[in-house]
Amino acid sequence: MKNDLDDELLKKLSNHLAQNMGISFSPQRIDDLKTKLSALADAFEFEDLEIFAQWLLADSLNREQIELLADFLTVGETYFFRDPKSFLVLETEIFPQLIEARQKTRFMRIWSTACCTGEEPYSIAMLLTNIMPDIDKWQISILATDINPTFLERAEKGLYSDWSFRATPDSFKEKFFKAQKKGFQIDSRIKKLVRFEWMNLADSGRLKDPNYGSMDIIFCRNVLIYFSNEHASQIISALSHCLIPDGFLFVGPNELSAADNKTFESLHRSGAIILKKCGSAAEPQTVPSRDMDIHKSRLVACDTVSDCSASTTFIAPVTAETGAQSNQERCSDTGIKTPSLEEAQARYDKGLYEEAAEILMLRCQNGGDYSSLLLLAKSFANHSDLKSALKWCDLAIKANRLNAATYYLRATILQEQGSNKEAIHSLKQALLMDSSFVLAEFNLGILHRQSGNQREAQRHFKSALKLLGAYQEDDILPESDGTTASSMRIIVSSLMSESRR
Repeated sequence: MKNDLDDELLKKLSNHLAQNMGISFSPQRIDDLKTKLSALADAFEFEDLEIFAQWLLADSLNREQIELLADFLTVGETYFFRDPKSFLVLETEIFPQLIEARQKTRFMRIWSTACCTGEEPYSIAMLLTNIMPDIDKWQISILATDINPTFLERAEKGLYSDWSFRATPDSFKEKFFKAQKKGFQIDSRIKKLVRFEWMNLADSGRLKDPNYGSMDIIFCRNVLIYFSNEHASQIISALSHCLIPDGFLFVGPNELSAADNKTFESLHRSGAIILKKCGSAAEPQTVPSRDMDIHKSRLVACDTVSDCSASTTFIAPVTAETGAQSNQERCSDTGIKTPSLEEAQARYDKGLYEEAAEILMLRCQNGGDYSSLLLLAKSFANHSDLKSALKWCDLAIKANRLNAATYYLRATILQEQGSNKEAIHSLKQALLMDSSFVLAEFNLGILHRQSGNQREAQRHFKSALKLLGAYQEDDILPESDGTTASSMRIIVSSLMSESRR
C-alpha cells in the first residue's frame, strides 16, 4: 500500500472529518490521524492511501462511511455511575424537585447524547427506578444516542463485564443485574426504560427534529472535547433548543467555554458542572408526541430530601457575589480587599478563564505567590493567550523551581507554539523533579515520534507503561484533566504497536 500523504492533504482530510463528524484533530494530533488511516483504508478495501483520502474528500460523508470511521476514531471507555458527583446532584436535588413539580403531568424526558456502550443511560434509569415507588403512574423517556454502531449494539444487549462496575454500589449491582457466563445482564425493568438510536451530533439539522425536543435533562459529558471549538459551540446551541426552559445540560469541566452565557447559567454543585437553560419554566401540560417510546416507570416523593420545593426553578444559580465576602482577603496596609485564590479557582473551575485571570492579576501585581502565578498561567493557556501563559509560567517556576507540574505546563504551552525542542527540555526538567510523571514520559514519546525518532519515542512509551503499573485502572493521572490510567495504557500500547509496523 502507498502510505505517504502530504501535510496539505492530511489537513484537508482533518477539516473534512471535523465538518462531517465533529471529530477535531489539532496540529498536535494530526499524527494520530495519519497512523489510523492505513487501517481505515484496509477496512474500506483501498490499496492506495492517497486515493482513499481523495475518495473521502470527494463528497459529504454518508452514514455508512461515518459509522465505519467512528469504529476507528472513537474510543469506548466508560462505566456505570461515572462522575458520581453528577449523579449525586441528580439524586438529591434535580430529580426530587422535578418530580415534585410534575405531580400533575407525571412525565420526564432525558437524553444521553453520546451513550457509548450504554452505561450512562442505564445508570440514569437505575437511579430513577431506585427512588421511584410508583412505576405505573409516570411516563419516563430516556433517549440514548451514539455515532458508533458497535457501541450501540453492545448497549442494546445490556451484558457487561466486571470492569463496567468499578464505581457501582454493590446494592445496585445485586438489584439490577443477573450473573451470566459471559458477564452481568441488566434487568429488563431498566432495559425497557432506555431507547437507543444512532446519532451524529455534527448533523445540527437533525437536532431540529421534534423527536429531540422538550428534554428536561441532557447529558453531553466529555463529548465536545473531540470537536473543534466552532462545532462544539454549534452543538451546545442546538442542544439548548432541545431543552425546556430551566432544563439542565451536563457537560465536562473542559467544555463549559462552548456554552453561551446568555443562554445558560453555569452552576457548580458538589463538584459537578451543570448548565441551566435560562428562561421561565412554564409547566408542560402534555407529553410530547411522536414515537419516542415513552415508557412508564416509578418516581419517588421527596421525603428523602430535606429541602424539596415544588418550584419549577431548580437549583439556585451561583452568582459572582455568592460567598464573596467570606472569601476575600484584606490587604494589611490600605484596607482594600484583594480577591482570594479560592475565588479565582472557582472561576477557573467553571471555565471562566478571563474572570479568573482578572482576579489573579490583582493578586500577582506585586509579585504573587506560587499558586496564584501557576493558576494565572493556566488561565491564560486555556484562553489561548500562549504568550502571556508562558510569561506567568516562567514566573511561577522562579517562585518554585521544584514543582514538576509547572515544567509540564511550560512544555504544553511550548508544544502549542510549535517550539518542540524547548518543550522536550521542559519535559525532561519535569522528570528530574518527579521521575514518576507519566504524562511527561508520554509527551516526550509523542514529540520524538513526530520528529521521526522512533527509537527514542519507543523508549519513552515503554517508560510510561512501566510507570502506569503503579496505578489502578480507574485512577486519574496527575495533570491529565481526567484521563484514567486504563485509557492512557490503551493509547500508549496502540502507539507502540503502530510504530513497530
